Amino acid sequence: MSFRLWAKAASANKIKPLYKEMEVRCDLDVKNITPPQLYTFLLESLEKYDELSFDFQSFLDLEFKNITPQSLELVLYTVYSHYSSVPFSSKKEQKPSHKWSFEGSISKTVENLVDAILKARQLQECPPNLLYPKKFVERAKEMLSGLKNVSVHVFDQKALLEKKLNLINEVGKASENPPYLMVIEYLPNPNEKSKALVGKGISYDTGGLNLKPGSHMSNMKFDMSGAASSLAVVYAMAKNEVSENLRVFLPLAENCVSSNAYRPDDVIISYSGKSVEIDNTDAEGRLVLADALSYAAMEYSPTEIISIATLTGAIGYALGNKYGGAWATSEESWRSLHDSSIAAGEWIWRMPLDDYYLRALKKSRVADLKNSARTGAGGSSRAACFLKEFVLGLPYVHLDIANIAYSDSTSVSYAPMVRTLYYYLAERR
Repeated sequence: MSFRLWAKAASANKIKPLYKEMEVRCDLDVKNITPPQLYTFLLESLEKYDELSFDFQSFLDLEFKNITPQSLELVLYTVYSHYSSVPFSSKKEQKPSHKWSFEGSISKTVENLVDAILKARQLQECPPNLLYPKKFVERAKEMLSGLKNVSVHVFDQKALLEKKLNLINEVGKASENPPYLMVIEYLPNPNEKSKALVGKGISYDTGGLNLKPGSHMSNMKFDMSGAASSLAVVYAMAKNEVSENLRVFLPLAENCVSSNAYRPDDVIISYSGKSVEIDNTDAEGRLVLADALSYAAMEYSPTEIISIATLTGAIGYALGNKYGGAWATSEESWRSLHDSSIAAGEWIWRMPLDDYYLRALKKSRVADLKNSARTGAGGSSRAACFLKEFVLGLPYVHLDIANIAYSDSTSVSYAPMVRTLYYYLAERR
């Protein structure tokens, strides 16, 4: 199978450039290739071409058996946008490393979704001294300004204390940049129930008093990727005027070191009323998520709660850097999520959501739960099971994107699961 692209090649005199038709070979069978396979192939094989023009029609002419025209359009335009844009740079002169063009008509739906992905990547790559919790709130408000059926509610540190959102406050209180909880409502049908999406927004994670070593602290600006992806999803839904309701909850904090930082052995009463003993301050993401999950469940009774977070390093040991980890309390939710990921061109793998993993967290002598266990075995599923304790028995889906949010070697962002969650929330019936 080959795709027709146009690559720029230097002429003999290196003055007048020539364009030549180029075939990019792919060993995958056109009858069986799926959107995730096509996305991965294009992302990996086209990076070397500095100047390139996508011929959309040449892809359509291949008549893929397992890829719809909309999925094909989304995959191609996402790859094009990934290499033809620069999410963040403070250089005096900055030009995209790839001068690509796209030949063909793009639907407004896909254009808005890819625009949302780029906005999420811009947030991901923003340095932590420029994107702390308050600045994230300001950027999000600016991004959502003027969109129909969207309202934003922001709880500052004083409000967190008044509402007893203690886990969020404890994680963020050591920073000079205080924590927030941001609630975004997209309600085109306000008389109907909504789903809830909760995204982890740790703008920087030092590990707290359980301080990370230097090599592990690098790239911790990406620890807010769950919040960035969640914001992008609701932005895309509003831009495309999707009929489904959605509420998004973004707990935002910096996990820092100070004399008033929360400590191992502290016991904190969560919003749900459950007490949590701190075993490790570097397991902070599940704490801010726990309060946000309980707040969503108790205040709004959503039909389903989804969380997305760069939650555990363990997910990378389990799945490498290809698949995101997924947990679901129902087979129906898993099947729908998996179908959405295939259509979106993203890889996910289901992980066990078994109370077996809670045993070590329930051994506290002074609290209902510990936030971490001394064993690293099964760490990703243990974290997911911890979160499930705070959704009040509601249908629940969790995505751990710690291994796929960015490239550890190049610090390039990917805005993971925006496409998958958009399909899951906007087009699921």
